[in-house]
Amino acid sequence: MNMTALKSIPSNVVKKRPGFNGQGELDLDSLTRLHEPEFKDATFLYFEFTDLEAVDTDTEDFWNVGVRRENAQDSDRIASYQNSFSKNNFDMTFWPPSRDTDGNWLDGRGRICAAKKNGERWIPTAVYSRNDSSKKNTVTNGLISNQQDRPQAPATFEDYVTAGVYLIHNKQLQNQKTAIDAWLYKDVNIERVYDNSINGQITRLTNKIMSEAKETHSLVLKKSTDQWKTWIEKHLGLKKSDYVLVNTKDVTYTERLWCRHIMPAVEYGEDPVDIIFYSSEDNPDACRSGLKDSVEFLEKFYKLSFKLVNSQLSGIVSINPPDNRPWNVLGAVPQIVQEHPIAGSDLIKVDRY
Repeated sequence: MNMTALKSIPSNVVKKRPGFNGQGELDLDSLTRLHEPEFKDATFLYFEFTDLEAVDTDTEDFWNVGVRRENAQDSDRIASYQNSFSKNNFDMTFWPPSRDTDGNWLDGRGRICAAKKNGERWIPTAVYSRNDSSKKNTVTNGLISNQQDRPQAPATFEDYVTAGVYLIHNKQLQNQKTAIDAWLYKDVNIERVYDNSINGQITRLTNKIMSEAKETHSLVLKKSTDQWKTWIEKHLGLKKSDYVLVNTKDVTYTERLWCRHIMPAVEYGEDPVDIIFYSSEDNPDACRSGLKDSVEFLEKFYKLSFKLVNSQLSGIVSINPPDNRPWNVLGAVPQIVQEHPIAGSDLIKVDRY
């Protein structure tokens, strides 16, 4: 690693800003004493402060697709950063979040999300130039960043699998052992993390990437309920009270939808209930299967309700279910990376999911 020089802060850059949570101040000069972390095909230029009010964390750059199995804005991880910032200020003894000159973030997304949630305005940033801005370079640098002595959580075995599968699906990496091994050993420096002499850890990783890339045709973009609600409000202009967001992973969520939302809405004359679906599954086929089951269960509950009434009024009256349903499916959020326009602003119709 190289020591950065004091000249790495341009003369026109503001060097000091108020500290997090009103504690002291943040001084960019203190960062010039830190060791520069390693990034592939990226050259460090200078430090500056980034205005968090100008950063939109609800973009593809912050979803970390291909770098982590879970979303970059995982609530537990972000909450941990938030708590740290609230109690201890921003830690200037670690390299700050890093981005390139085009505004694409190389690492530090979690700290940025946490700082924004805490209402902070400025965050120290390291700026890099990149000759290679390909998906492969971005994903590789994300993995390398998570190997080093940094505040962020280290990459997991599944994160490396996800990265390899993502690059194969995007034709940035061949689904062949020699190609995957070359990427892992030469680009990702996987031997920093795993020792192949211990249960063939790297071999298992290569094999898992190959098999998962073959079995699945896409990754799934996963967000929490709150993150999807934020996306819906931003892109569709719907408030949380305007619809019900339903996870299709388990039909019990559909049962809750029926009992807690649709039936009360009918009782108080507030139907139809608008519904938006999402999934927390890892596999596209499981997402589709769950959505299909959820829609079918709604129909089943509806028809069973009339069957129940008719059974109690047998010989007196028989009621056929009306065509108009007390719910309206607006669609599903875009999650299947290779097929849905995940960077778009529209829901996916159920019959096209």
